[in-house]
Amino acid sequence: MKRFLISVLSLFIIVSSVSSSIYANGDGNIDNGGGDMGSGTSQNKWTPGYDGVRITIVREIDEKPVSNPLDYTNKTPSSGLIHFGKVSKLQYRSGTLLTVKVGGYAYKIPATPMPRIISSGDTITNIEVIKRYFTSEGAVKMVANDTGMDYDTLTNGNYKLLLEPIAYLTFQADSWR
Repeated sequence: MKRFLISVLSLFIIVSSVSSSIYANGDGNIDNGGGDMGSGTSQNKWTPGYDGVRITIVREIDEKPVSNPLDYTNKTPSSGLIHFGKVSKLQYRSGTLLTVKVGGYAYKIPATPMPRIISSGDTITNIEVIKRYFTSEGAVKMVANDTGMDYDTLTNGNYKLLLEPIAYLTFQADSWR
């Protein structure tokens, strides 16, 4: 028994001396900056303003997507854009796989330009302006029209819009979303 306790204690000391402590600082990088977006080289970069939003209509009661995701941007992305298809965060978390696709990227440019979505350098986004834009009657009607959902049905309180930011970037000279 004594030999067993010495072995267990020795193993505990060895494991304790090998492991290291890791501390999280609680910074979720949701402070409108700090991610160095907008910096890089000509081969690897994101240009400020080349952003957008993926919108999915979600049923309020069970948070299930009831529309295909739509991408909106104020810019015209490269025709050979490399992307992962139309997969929302909810679909991805439910097991939908991401597959790399080249070209064929579908997007919409809104008639009323969207506010800047991603902060960079001295251009800071304003979450209240973004909320006001996407909850405006015009934007909600745009989403209803583009998804084929009746506007009155979309606004009856049973649905909400899932907004996911999109960055259009260049990586190793290829355009990505």
